[in-house]
Amino acid sequence: MMLEKKWPLSGSEKLSFGLGIGYLYNSGEKYSGSLKEEGIDNHQLILRPNFKC
Repeated sequence: MMLEKKWPLSGSEKLSFGLGIGYLYNSGEKYSGSLKEEGIDNHQLILRPNFKC
């Protein structure tokens, strides 16, 4: 999930700044049997600054 907010920069009609924050979860349950990695959970916090024209 990602949430993003954009703000226009003063002095320019076409340029804006954006900041996104998100959360990513990988459970590690992609495989079964001998290929499965036990106890692998991956949590990531994502910060994404952005300039748009």
